Amino acid sequence: MDLDLVFKNILELFQKEKINVAIIGDFALQASGMTRATQDIDMLVLIDDKEKVKKIMLSQRFELRHESKDVMNFFGIVPVLGRVDFIIAHRKYARDMLKKSIEKEILNGKFKIKVITIEDQIGFKVQSSTNDKERYDRHRMVDKV
Repeated sequence: MDLDLVFKNILELFQKEKINVAIIGDFALQASGMTRATQDIDMLVLIDDKEKVKKIMLSQRFELRHESKDVMNFFGIVPVLGRVDFIIAHRKYARDMLKKSIEKEILNGKFKIKVITIEDQIGFKVQSSTNDKERYDRHRMVDKV
């Protein structure tokens, strides 16, 4: 996945459309100074911007593989584009996370984007572990090592 290419293409368009977006997931941890391998980009967007995000991603050679009230999963039609997942902020707590996010430089200062706080990142991990038994068991195994 070419992170520079993906961020350059979509961030410019998101800014032009005034889409409120923040990085979450493993990439957010990296932006906060913690190293962690990641295979995709995870972002949080307001439900109000969902259709604009979809239009931009489809215009940038991504295909929508899954969509629900809570998420949209996009895969590049060429491998270099990788995968970009969007969590849709429609609940109060997710909207608050987006409001509290802090703009940071990423990829050695090449781009600026909001990043959710470490506390909110932990909250997302706890929620995902609670909602997915396989993930919960995997996290418990790591804690025992």
